[in-house]
Amino acid sequence: REIEQLKAQLSYKETDYQAATSAKPALPVVVSFRSSILGKGLVAVFENTSDRYLTVMLSARSPTLSTARRFSIELKPKSSTDFGHMEGWQFASGDELGVFNDDFGALRLTVP
Repeated sequence: REIEQLKAQLSYKETDYQAATSAKPALPVVVSFRSSILGKGLVAVFENTSDRYLTVMLSARSPTLSTARRFSIELKPKSSTDFGHMEGWQFASGDELGVFNDDFGALRLTVP
């Protein structure tokens, strides 16, 4: 009986979280990738499509190398920001990214 109550509490919390995150507007950031000019690997290009400055947290994970790191990135309004090995992460196909800002829903993607 206690197990059933705990399961009910967990599922309730999960739906609460999903409702809260889905209520947030979409993050006004478009992420694309290009080949690195100076080194090897790929560079992520973060385009802020909004009219305001955004500070986002980037969570990068490489399943191939079993590594993960977090970065804080300042994005100017209506502009693009490059992020690659010079900034601390050499992107490769299959890497998983999460881009987060408290005012918006999370953006998750996998490097093509």
